[in-house]
Amino acid sequence: MDFLQVLQSFFMLALIIIAYYVILIKCKSKANWVRLQKILLAVVVIIGLPLYYYAYSSDVAEGYKDMNEMTKLILSAIYTAKVLTLLPDTKIVGSGLLKTELIFSALFFVLYATSLLLLIMVAMTQFGRRTNSYLRFYLNGQKDKYLFLGENSATITLAEDLSKNNNRLILFIGNLRADKKDFTFYDKVEAFGGVYIETNTSVSKFSKYLFKNPLHLFFMSDNEDENLADTLKIVEQLKILPDNEKKNIHIHLRLESENIHQLFEQQITKLGSWLQYTIFRDSELIATMMVKEHNPVDLVKPDIQKAVATTNFEVMIVGFGSNGNAALRKLIECGQFVGSKFRAIVIDKDISSKMGSFYAQYPGLYENKEVYKIDPIETEVGSEHFFGIIEKECTTIKQIVIALGEDNLNIRTATDVNNKLMCLGHSAIKTIAIVRDKKYYTALPIFNQIYFTGRNDKLFTEDIIVNEKLIIQAKQLHSFYEKKKKEKAEKDGKEYKTVEWEKLIYIKKVSNQTVAEHVIAKLSLIGLTPEQLKTNFSSKEKWVEYIKSYPDIYKNLAKGEHLRWNASYFVRGWRKWNLGDITGGENQNAALRLHACLVAWDELENVEKRFNAPYREYDHNIIDEIYYNIVVDGVLDEK
Repeated sequence: MDFLQVLQSFFMLALIIIAYYVILIKCKSKANWVRLQKILLAVVVIIGLPLYYYAYSSDVAEGYKDMNEMTKLILSAIYTAKVLTLLPDTKIVGSGLLKTELIFSALFFVLYATSLLLLIMVAMTQFGRRTNSYLRFYLNGQKDKYLFLGENSATITLAEDLSKNNNRLILFIGNLRADKKDFTFYDKVEAFGGVYIETNTSVSKFSKYLFKNPLHLFFMSDNEDENLADTLKIVEQLKILPDNEKKNIHIHLRLESENIHQLFEQQITKLGSWLQYTIFRDSELIATMMVKEHNPVDLVKPDIQKAVATTNFEVMIVGFGSNGNAALRKLIECGQFVGSKFRAIVIDKDISSKMGSFYAQYPGLYENKEVYKIDPIETEVGSEHFFGIIEKECTTIKQIVIALGEDNLNIRTATDVNNKLMCLGHSAIKTIAIVRDKKYYTALPIFNQIYFTGRNDKLFTEDIIVNEKLIIQAKQLHSFYEKKKKEKAEKDGKEYKTVEWEKLIYIKKVSNQTVAEHVIAKLSLIGLTPEQLKTNFSSKEKWVEYIKSYPDIYKNLAKGEHLRWNASYFVRGWRKWNLGDITGGENQNAALRLHACLVAWDELENVEKRFNAPYREYDHNIIDEIYYNIVVDGVLDEK
């Protein structure tokens, strides 16, 4: 082998390595990987057949010159297949064609380089999947990373949605029982271009590659105790990282129990305030989706000249498990309007014990029963008594939510309830069934006046779980209000220590982010849609000038915001802190979940005097910022 051949071989090897690395980075999904293999195979066949046929026609191979055309063609095909095994025809190599004919030599080089690349890809597909995963992980080190430590349908659904952005690396870390050769999860992850790293070691092993760019960690197994334990374990490992790397980490924790949530908050404060985290519950996500699709404001009659509701908001909830519980609390939060009274009829066969637990967790709702009227009724769903209740209440209720915990049961019950309403002449009442499995949604047209909500593949999405844009805007607005508070303190000759976003208690972060949910309701009360707001007002200043020119509307919208804010805290376990019980200068006690501002609008004046703070002005600020909320999806909430 002369120097030129050595140089060609080295160049071919380098080219193949580069091509393979590029393929690992660019070919995200398994489908693209397989598609490329088919293309490479086609290239080998298309180039190989004519190349070998030409070689034999040129009498390169001694002993073949007298063969007829068909025999040469068959022989060419055999040697083309030979190419795929990387066994070159020695007679062609030594014939001189590679030295004398440049085009032939170039095509021969392409043929063997392509066949070698194809062989490597096929071999790695069959035997080197773990190696491929590690290579892809290290080669994509500069991308933002979304790391999952739970393997189920929820993580797959969310990861697939996140993978639509090509500038991200979707990464799963776990242990796949290699002894059983179980590659099922590999297949699911690779299908949308994710990377599965099989390991029993800690996340810190990959710290050099994980933490230089934004990292989102997801703990989303179906076992909340496991999620909590894994989160605390990982956080313990991460706290040794430098501060510049810690700030890139955001944890997303899936829980369901309010008690577990409180336990996590207690533990996390001991580990430091640097951690950015979001806690979500399936039931609360479903409730949020339900309100977004069926906003309570659509079920009350507004007086747009005053921005008040002229009818009450009444709802029936059938089933008081986790989904029914969350639906009630979300409807309380989003169903508060000036001029309207809230009432919920809650039906469950074990309602006595469940309501006791409910009020124990949310004592503020119990203490304000006259505002948040809840009528619990214990009966068997589907019984004669059950349908008697529907017949009695159907003249005032606006919607019925079916939350019995199982898709088929919810659908059957919703169908029976809807048939009853039609017989009673109240078919306009919305019947909403919580249904998780997307297969049922294909049959929606046959269910007249029955609505499904809670679909899993719509629930576990980037917009709902991650929502980075909303968090960024919440941080910006928190900074804005911290600046205002500091300016006021300096004006009063006092010192004010700015509170960083990371050190905010969780309720404040959540409250900041939930303000936007009520913006549509506020606009509806004055007869506007988001589109009309954008069209009619060219800037925030124009909007503020307009809304302030109607003092009654301006005040009622602010009062409505305070109603929503109160409800938001009460449904998260907070209570009113009586001024007579407060000895210090703080308006809240996070440990005991007490807040002095959890009073009626007319009582806020006394609280303002006690703490020398313009709390009602904050509610007006929310109205001023409606334009910001709609135009740039902002949020605003400070008390």
